[in-house]
Amino acid sequence: MVRPRAWHRRLSAASRRWLRLGTGIELTVSERYPDWPEIPTIGNEHLVDARLHANRKSMIASLPIPRGGKIAEIGVFKGAFSTFLIEEMKPRQFFGFDAFAMHKRINRRGITGTQLFEGLTHRQYYERVMAKFGDIVVPVEGLTAQTLRGYTDRSFDFVYVDAGHSYAEVKADAACAVEMVSEAGFLVFDDYTLIDPGNYVTCGVVPVVNDLVVNQGWIIVGYSLEEYLFCNITLRRA
Repeated sequence: MVRPRAWHRRLSAASRRWLRLGTGIELTVSERYPDWPEIPTIGNEHLVDARLHANRKSMIASLPIPRGGKIAEIGVFKGAFSTFLIEEMKPRQFFGFDAFAMHKRINRRGITGTQLFEGLTHRQYYERVMAKFGDIVVPVEGLTAQTLRGYTDRSFDFVYVDAGHSYAEVKADAACAVEMVSEAGFLVFDDYTLIDPGNYVTCGVVPVVNDLVVNQGWIIVGYSLEEYLFCNITLRRA
């Protein structure tokens, strides 16, 4: 007999919570996520020359972003994707926004924050990884709901959003990110999905992105698949 993996056991247990107590009837989406608004429906008119990509790196590499531009990543973790963005886009400036507090975690998937960052603080580790790029990189430390407000001058050619994933956090980051991106710039959201199957928590990216597209004048120009459907989606102004 095949034993279910830990994530499947968590999935099964959480799924049982999606049944109305004592009925066996599945909860509606609005009952599952009472703090979310109704998710707007995207139509064909909201896609303009949109392309499907096998992964986010392919999608981002296809974007017509000028070299020597100004780009940002909101939520940088250990710097691996920051490295890709800089090497691919060759910007004159790269801003990395993060709380830089993950070294304080006691347990992240079985390891401590100290182990994760090799005894350094989160920011020290990130700066070590980014050191090869010199003064191109500008780390901005603090809660993104506060730090992003100082950069809402529509001067960025590209902004990648991947910080907090609750609906409230994504909504707050998006409200600033749309004012960071230039008129011709691109806005990319990571984890365009409803559920994180690894931690089995909800992701608030879909309702935020759909609202931008349906109600706030943005269009979809790219979509990429990722492992476990942690998909990415690219927007620009209509």
